[in-house]
Amino acid sequence: MLSCALLSKAAAPSIVHIHDRMPVVLKPEHFDAWLDPNTPGPAVQEIIADSRDDFDSYPLWHYRFDYLTLQLLCESVLLYLELLISGVLLQISIKLLLS
Repeated sequence: MLSCALLSKAAAPSIVHIHDRMPVVLKPEHFDAWLDPNTPGPAVQEIIADSRDDFDSYPLWHYRFDYLTLQLLCESVLLYLELLISGVLLQISIKLLLS
C-alpha cells in the first residue's frame, strides 16, 4: 500500500499573510532519522521544529477570479504537488534501496 501524509506547522513569518499554517518540509539531512522507526519522539519533534521555513510568496496574477481561472489555478497547484511528492518519494525510494 502506498500512502502519503502532509504535516503542517505554524506558518513562517514570510508567508503568514497567506495562511497561518504551512507544510512541514524536511531538510535532507533529516531524511534518514525521519524514516527510522526507532527515532525517539523528542528527536522527531526536533526534526519538525528544524524543518525548512525559508519560503517566499509571489502573487500568481491580478485578474478577477472566475471559474476557468480558478480551475486552471487548481490544476497547476495539483500538478506541482504531484511533481513534488513524486520527487520526494523517489528520493525516499532510492535511500531505501541503497540502505
